[in-house]
Amino acid sequence: MTDNDTYDGGESTTNDSRIIDDVSRRDVLKAAGASALTAGFASSIVGSVSAAGIPTPWLERDGNLLRDPDGNQVILRGVNMADPARLARSWRSKDSMGVFDKATNTDESNDGGWHNNILRVPTQPQDIGDAGSGSIGSMPHGDDWGPLLPGQIDESDLETYFSDYIDPIVDAAEEEGLYVMIDYHRHFPIFHQPQHEEDLGDYQCGNESFENDIGFCGERGVLWHSEEQASQLDGYTEEYAAELNQELQMYWNFVAPRYNDRSHVVYDIYNEPTGPYAGDWGSPTELPATGEEGEENPSYDADANQEYWDMWVDRAQPWVDTVREHAPDNLITIGSPRWSQLTYWAPTNEFDGENICYTGHVYTHEGMRPLSDSFGTAAEEVPMFFSEFGWAEGGGRDGFSFLEGTTSEYADGFETFLDEYPVHPICWNFDHTWEPSFFVHDESQDGDWVIHDYEARPAQWWQEYLYENRNDDLPGSGGDDDDTTAPSIPSNLTVTDETSSSITVSWSASTDSGTAGLAQYNVLVDGSLEQTVSAGTTSATISGLAADTSYQIAVSAEDGAGNTSGTTTITADTDAGSDDGDTQAPSAPSNVSVESTTETSVEVSWSASTDSGGSGLDSYVVSVDGSQDRTVPAGTTSATVDGLSAGTSYQIGVSAVDGAGNESAATTVGATTSESDDDDGTSGEPIATIDPGTTSASTGDLVQFWISDETGNQTWITGLEWELGNGTTGRGWYTDERYQSTGTYTVTLTATNNEGETSTDEVEVTIS
Repeated sequence: MTDNDTYDGGESTTNDSRIIDDVSRRDVLKAAGASALTAGFASSIVGSVSAAGIPTPWLERDGNLLRDPDGNQVILRGVNMADPARLARSWRSKDSMGVFDKATNTDESNDGGWHNNILRVPTQPQDIGDAGSGSIGSMPHGDDWGPLLPGQIDESDLETYFSDYIDPIVDAAEEEGLYVMIDYHRHFPIFHQPQHEEDLGDYQCGNESFENDIGFCGERGVLWHSEEQASQLDGYTEEYAAELNQELQMYWNFVAPRYNDRSHVVYDIYNEPTGPYAGDWGSPTELPATGEEGEENPSYDADANQEYWDMWVDRAQPWVDTVREHAPDNLITIGSPRWSQLTYWAPTNEFDGENICYTGHVYTHEGMRPLSDSFGTAAEEVPMFFSEFGWAEGGGRDGFSFLEGTTSEYADGFETFLDEYPVHPICWNFDHTWEPSFFVHDESQDGDWVIHDYEARPAQWWQEYLYENRNDDLPGSGGDDDDTTAPSIPSNLTVTDETSSSITVSWSASTDSGTAGLAQYNVLVDGSLEQTVSAGTTSATISGLAADTSYQIAVSAEDGAGNTSGTTTITADTDAGSDDGDTQAPSAPSNVSVESTTETSVEVSWSASTDSGGSGLDSYVVSVDGSQDRTVPAGTTSATVDGLSAGTSYQIGVSAVDGAGNESAATTVGATTSESDDDDGTSGEPIATIDPGTTSASTGDLVQFWISDETGNQTWITGLEWELGNGTTGRGWYTDERYQSTGTYTVTLTATNNEGETSTDEVEVTIS
């Protein structure tokens, strides 16, 4: 909802895993708080997987429902992210693909796992223009608040922005298996921009608290209505009406055909058309409310607001037509006046066209309660994406009253509404700055992710809700009913870990040559189905097993038509468990040596340890720079550590563990990975180059550095590291420095792409 992005400042399947030992998983996490998640507490509750990976067929509207090609009812659940270009600002330490990876990682170590199956991506005109200028973080208004006035971006800005930021997300979502909503994210009026005071002239704006305060009122005259509708607003003619229409037409003429063959892409035509609506902001010829007792805006369901809904439909229908002309199959969503809070009126006068859904946004506004009336009434007749909601303790960093609330106060009300109506909920916001933010602002700017406490924001509650509904209302793969071809049998089934109560297995992916597509894997224990995992996952942990026991673990593949492959089977034994009498650790491994290195891996070997304590040698722990990387069984005396950086030195350690859990001291060896292709740590082709504001300046002058993205369609930037020649370092798409001494400084940019390749670029800056 807020984007004050300043550094300073129907039917569902049964889910038997919702209850664990008669205590709900949510109750456990609520009691434990955020620290339980960050400490790995959730690992005892959920299995280990890496990505949600659902089928993403074309969806069609059926009354107030969405259905897949097989007729299954589908409900999409997910999160909003921040604008991807906004994420590129250096102080954030988060890029858009890093956010994507975290939001789609279902491993329990990732805050308990995020089971999102739709990601809403706001695309803001000011950030589109910012990206197009090549000056990420330039802040076009001199502050971070309001959007550009309409008409300030062009197609070249759109091409740069979508190539650099949106295409990679769309491609990754298709590969991972989740839907993406591309959101034209504009909301008028523009707040907090006193530099536009001249556009207001003598017009009065304010109330008792903010009398004629342009910083509060901003561009109150920039509204969504058209010039032709001025007579309905006491003759007021919107200065920017034509420009707004032209911008929307340009945007959707560009975006709609770009992804019109991608079934997983949803188009959100207009985020939040604010005024006009009945009441305070309803007519620019009326002053805002004075705040006097008894003075209230008309309710969302007041007849006066139906007039504004009808005006909105007339105004926005051409934009809907443009999208549908270019993209006949993509699902469409559209907002409503008053920050998308007049959804109540949608069933009374719908937009023309196929597969059109409506959006609703609400935070802790008391005037929108109960939700069953303000949004449920419409949800009984039209499909609704509940695409922004949440709360923030104390109103968040800016103290907004419409965000004020805690999880205890608001979660149950939202959850009851979501469970009773077939809406598609998308919570706001998977970020550390845009409020209500999921992550702690001050503690999540150095590369870490620190999730808010349970009460403070909806993050932990929403993670839980997604987990509990992770197998509900999912689409099938849209396969042909005539598909009778089963997928191939999974291969290379391997035990990767075992404890006294669990076994972890992995396998190589199956393929499916039928029309339905691979849907899931079935994991069986001693002939009985134990769990299913999605098509994008090739590992599973079976827990709750008896110690020192042999089990038959089998895995089969199943497609969207229900065809199931044969099984691949392996026998695995749980550990014997600890021997209470054994307190003696094994001997430390000896002769640890480096066998080979590549750019990204190190192979080490060692001589076997011995154990005289009685419980017997169980495994070896391999660590990298003091952090555990993997375990290998006792009979193995070598391991390959991968995922490393080229040309980098590491300390590889090996320790021995016995059946009682006693661990020896670690024996370490130094290892350096190979340099990359050019033997200088680079990939040969530049990933990014430096675009300096100047290469000569005086001491104390601000010297700015931007980057030029040199990647193509198949790769994208994942990391940017700066060395400014005076000991100062930075990260991200922009940095700057005021050099205090004369001399020549070499500025170095190291860029990394999604394939792990790096390149460096240098410029010299002379300070006099």
